[in-house]
Amino acid sequence: MDPIARAAFWALIHDLSQTGHTIMVSTHYMDEAEYCHRLALMYRGKVIALGTPKELKDGLTAHSLMNLESSDPLETMRALEGVPGVLDVAVFGSGLHVTVGDPAATAAQMQEKLAAKGIHVKRLEQIQPSMEDVFVAMIEAEERRAA
Repeated sequence: MDPIARAAFWALIHDLSQTGHTIMVSTHYMDEAEYCHRLALMYRGKVIALGTPKELKDGLTAHSLMNLESSDPLETMRALEGVPGVLDVAVFGSGLHVTVGDPAATAAQMQEKLAAKGIHVKRLEQIQPSMEDVFVAMIEAEERRAA
């Protein structure tokens, strides 16, 4: 759908929901999932998580997420490999989402490592995970259980 039709579609769904109708939506777009009151995340035909967007985001307690913007995202990803406390690095928009165990301790180590490589850190902050982050974390957990 074009952006105008998509906005109209979600407005219609919201209006129907407000009048007491139950609407079931299937989407691969996690930003659209944010509009829903309750979600069932599925992977390989199995429900792997169920709850409100807030409940699912709040459920990611095993680690924290940081948004990192730097002068060279690709080199930043390479430089962060093996940094203690860095669990995962993924491209997200024009920056990176870095999954860490301890944000305070790991942030200092990341900045040290990047400075040593001549990479300028524009922004490094702890953030609330997006639904996409939640879904990826849930899939990774499922994969670990299956292994």
